[in-house]
Amino acid sequence: MKADEQKWTTAEKFLQKARKLEPENENINKSLASVLAWRGDEAYRLNDLKKARADFEKALRYDPQNSKLKIMLSQIVYRMEGSTQEANGLLEEGLKGNPDESFREQKMQFFREMEIEKQTREIRHGNWILRFQEDLMGVDPKRIFDLIQEVSDFVGEDFEYWIKHRLVFVLVDQMKFEQIHSGPDWAAALNDGRIKIPFSSGLENEKQFKAVLAHEYTHSVINDLSAGYPVPFWFHEGLARYEEDRIRGVSLYDSRYFLNLAQVYKSQSYLPFEILNDPLAAEKIPPSFVPLAYEQSLSFVLYIKDKFRFYPLLSFLKNI
Repeated sequence: MKADEQKWTTAEKFLQKARKLEPENENINKSLASVLAWRGDEAYRLNDLKKARADFEKALRYDPQNSKLKIMLSQIVYRMEGSTQEANGLLEEGLKGNPDESFREQKMQFFREMEIEKQTREIRHGNWILRFQEDLMGVDPKRIFDLIQEVSDFVGEDFEYWIKHRLVFVLVDQMKFEQIHSGPDWAAALNDGRIKIPFSSGLENEKQFKAVLAHEYTHSVINDLSAGYPVPFWFHEGLARYEEDRIRGVSLYDSRYFLNLAQVYKSQSYLPFEILNDPLAAEKIPPSFVPLAYEQSLSFVLYIKDKFRFYPLLSFLKNI
């Protein structure tokens, strides 16, 4: 993304100079808005919502009637804010502009998410925001906030970092999770700026719930420490799996947790590193190869940790 960001930034500077000469030139203003939107979209896909929001808000100043920009910004605001009110307003304005058909699925996915989340109950505790279906069995907000804090402390000790900004957790049943799901089909939970977890069995298996929390919360920590710059899939998922397994209390070196890796060992038919190094690999890996991708990712993280300790992993994040 660094190369692309530099490309868009260079284009923005060029168009800003042109705009100084002709501030009312509609073509220049719309071109400037497009450049900012492209850069904002890349930041959005990499979960840097703060940077994405700034670019889309800036783009709308140059092209205030652009429906697509309003709908995209509404999604970013929705993921960042506890309330859906501002996001709703932007979405309604965008829908009035009748964006083209190619934008329809993205628009409808977002609309489904907002409609479901408007029906949830919201409780806040410090910077944590919990939203959950009223009819879900076994939701104990106090206990869930305690578990979130335990996970925050647990992961924080490794990363020497504790999230201080607002973070939203959404609990819904499996059917509604599939409706608000914007990630790959195989994902058991989702972190798209908000942590979304299917909550069909309540807190009967508290350790399992904490493990899922630890995995998704680790993604948020990584996004913060990398300041939104693209982090390789193996690094993101390897560290998330590392924290998940530690909180489960399983042995990270037990061969039972590397069955897929063992199967490809003799044939050396691993997933190519080029694939696992892609920050957007989750969208490209076939579902049948996902378990292997996670095991390989964890094995990379364990190798670095065992050979150099945990500090180089933190150093990589902070200097990316």
